[in-house]
Amino acid sequence: MAKSLIKAILVLFTFGCSNRKTDEQSTMLFWEDDYQMVEIMSIDNLHFAKSAIRENQNNDTIEHEQIQTQELGILKTELSSLLESVNLVKYERISYAGIGEPRILENPKTTAYGSNSTAIFFDGDEDIVEHIWLSSHNWKEVNDTKIADGLKALGDHYNMILVDTYPIQNKIVNLKDMAAIHEYLDRYVERFNE
Repeated sequence: MAKSLIKAILVLFTFGCSNRKTDEQSTMLFWEDDYQMVEIMSIDNLHFAKSAIRENQNNDTIEHEQIQTQELGILKTELSSLLESVNLVKYERISYAGIGEPRILENPKTTAYGSNSTAIFFDGDEDIVEHIWLSSHNWKEVNDTKIADGLKALGDHYNMILVDTYPIQNKIVNLKDMAAIHEYLDRYVERFNE
């Protein structure tokens, strides 16, 4: 009887822990301040991106107009398929943290693909993608994810660049260049492992 009781407790404990882990893995945090800080955009915005970096460093004025992502006509379903093709997993829920308590987003406008609290986000009111950005709350383990593959797929398929306007980086990355992507991610890994 005691052995059966111990087995039952172990099964319940294991089941409870695995459910908690699954729940954490299926929910991605979308922190309001991260919105488009690491933006993914068309390479046609290179002059705009350089101006944005300069503005961020020197308080200059942006000299070039940005080509909006929605003008590219990327369908959400098409982008989802691309990210799934490199084994990125769609987060089931997005927890939004801004003013007030964090809450689960109830609208289908924002989508996130990734793992280990790192994601490529995109949004749009209809089926057209309006914005794409990268966010991580676990830079230490970003190289254990498929995010680099997702970024490379965006570069190859849509001719995209990554523009990071955080003061840590202030960097533009050609997403067709896997070595540049890894160099970019490694800088964050080093910074957060200090």
